[in-house]
Amino acid sequence: MSASINKTKAIISIMAVAFLMMGVGATSPALASIGRAFPDITSTLIMLIATLPPLVLVPFSILTGKLAGDKVKYRTLAVIGVIFFVIGGTVPYFLSDFTVILFMRALLGVGLGFITPLSGALVMNLFSGHERENLMGISNLIASVGGIVFQIVGGLLCAINWRDTFLIYLIGVAVLIIVVLMLPEPSISQGKESGNAPEKVKMNIVVYMWAVFYLIFILLTYPMLTGISGLILENNYGTAATAGVTLTMWTVGSMIGGAIFGKVVQTISRYVITLSLVFCAIGYVFIIIGIGGGLMFFNIGTTVFGVGAGLIAPGVMYYAGLAVRPAGRAMVMGLVMAFMNLGGFLSAFFFSFVESLFHITADNFPFAFGAVCFIAFAVIYGIFVISQSKKKKYVSV
Repeated sequence: MSASINKTKAIISIMAVAFLMMGVGATSPALASIGRAFPDITSTLIMLIATLPPLVLVPFSILTGKLAGDKVKYRTLAVIGVIFFVIGGTVPYFLSDFTVILFMRALLGVGLGFITPLSGALVMNLFSGHERENLMGISNLIASVGGIVFQIVGGLLCAINWRDTFLIYLIGVAVLIIVVLMLPEPSISQGKESGNAPEKVKMNIVVYMWAVFYLIFILLTYPMLTGISGLILENNYGTAATAGVTLTMWTVGSMIGGAIFGKVVQTISRYVITLSLVFCAIGYVFIIIGIGGGLMFFNIGTTVFGVGAGLIAPGVMYYAGLAVRPAGRAMVMGLVMAFMNLGGFLSAFFFSFVESLFHITADNFPFAFGAVCFIAFAVIYGIFVISQSKKKKYVSV
């Protein structure tokens, strides 16, 4: 890290940006109330309040990755992103036209598209060694904490009035002030010092491998995130509030994974990916047992899975970022986050197609299929790491 950069200010500002990354979830507890406020709007369109921002995020996260550092300063992109976040998030409080509300949610997605790739890229470009590894995990932890805060406070505000839910996005104003006052600009040389034209950033095959891997991982994860509440209700284990607690256990597990990521990488290096996949497989096994076996197994399963997911998220960002030069790391983060959101979008279609094609009706199929895939990926990746270690050839995968 450059001696001219204040480390404390850099960490505070980066974590402030990371805190907003899961802000889209603030409206999830309010969807039913919003639906009652707009009785003429179909449930599918109501769901767009939650699903539209992640879709809009995809192209803008890639765009941000291409612009960051080379054509536009990181700080400038962060400021633009947070401004869009605040406007798109808060303005629906004042609106009664559902179409305009959706437009604002799309604007929120634009803001998230600017914000999402930046925290990881800034950590990769401002820090090095164990400090970088630790901060990659901590940024994932902070994002999870932010997700919890947005969801809980959004739910509490919704209890007053559905419009009040959108006031939670005013948190972005504080983040904007922090970014303007504290966020440093990475010093990335692309030939400028020598007077040459900046080198064109190229994504290599390793980056795309990580992006596709993360897409598949999220695709296999979504059946738990979207289906656990239905399983709890079907098995008479509790109410929607019970499901909320179970999903919170997943977030807690993810926070634990993010918190220990740096230490785990320092201990077992690239085997962190293998370990995280094993955790995810074990988590799904507990969920399978929980179908008919009791709520306790669901809670254990989501927690264990969360630990695995909390290790994988910073792991993918970290190793994908190492595969390119510093100037290309923002683009890597944008690409990986875009693939992540595509994985979430495609998940329901994928499992619906497979279950329809093979006439599968078992509730445990997505979890059994996911567990098998996680173990297979863990074995394949572990063998690859061993083979590369014997050759003493490290290629950031």
